[in-house]
Amino acid sequence: FFPLFNYISGNNQSEMKIAMTSPVVMQETTTNRSVRRTMNFILSPSTFRSSNQIPRANDPTVQLIEQSAFPPLATITFNMVMTTEGNAAKERELRQAAERDGLVLSPHRSDVMYFGYNAPDTLPQYRRNEISIPIVGQR
Repeated sequence: FFPLFNYISGNNQSEMKIAMTSPVVMQETTTNRSVRRTMNFILSPSTFRSSNQIPRANDPTVQLIEQSAFPPLATITFNMVMTTEGNAAKERELRQAAERDGLVLSPHRSDVMYFGYNAPDTLPQYRRNEISIPIVGQR
């Protein structure tokens, strides 16, 4: 979180402050018994009309990636704080609902996206979170 927060707070080549965006997108990849977590901020196309207007990061761990759209996603919305156990339960619920509806979801753990929409100080019962998994087919 902090490398991205510092980036939008002006730690970039233009020293430009960028408004906090919503949602924050998180993903996990498991390799060699370790878990790698990534966090993404989505920059508004109304603020930056082209990718060359986006200031480059000073921190090499912050990467700018242009993505025009997400693939079709199955999504479940919930409130409260995201936890490993809670996320796993909601992911199972989403996969069960998709199977019941005849949708085939990506089996890859790295494709699961966690969307957080609120500031860290938002009370848990008022938070909006989503878990999304790409739809890869139908039964």
